[in-house]
Amino acid sequence: MNHQQPLPHATLILIFGILSILCCYCYGVFGLVFGIIALVLANKSIALHRRNPE
Repeated sequence: MNHQQPLPHATLILIFGILSILCCYCYGVFGLVFGIIALVLANKSIALHRRNPE
């Protein structure tokens, strides 16, 4: 059986991405901060997935 593990921080990345879009309209600086955090965490998860796609 092939048990795939979820990527670390996947839910957190999704939440920060949504918050960055929502906050971009109301509070520009907070949207930018959430977006940067989401991108950094996503890049780390992508690098981990490329090293071990299982």
